[in-house]
Amino acid sequence: MKAILLRIEKLLVAVLEEMGSMHSSAGTRQKLAPAVPDVWLNKDAVMDLLCITESTFYRRLAECNWVRKRNGREWYYLKRSVI
Repeated sequence: MKAILLRIEKLLVAVLEEMGSMHSSAGTRQKLAPAVPDVWLNKDAVMDLLCITESTFYRRLAECNWVRKRNGREWYYLKRSVI
């Protein structure tokens, strides 16, 4: 039993070392890009961003799957889903 556990431990160490070498570049770890916060736009901001009229806005709202949320009486649309 002890021999089996030692073999498993050696295999795990080898796998972890291989994973470490894949993720590192010349011995240094790559830095991750900072997370970009979500930008929410109201109807007027979406219309200004896309340079569209109100009727085009409502047509695209019906056709496209824009991510939206409601805060009180106003709807807000996720900028990356609109573009």
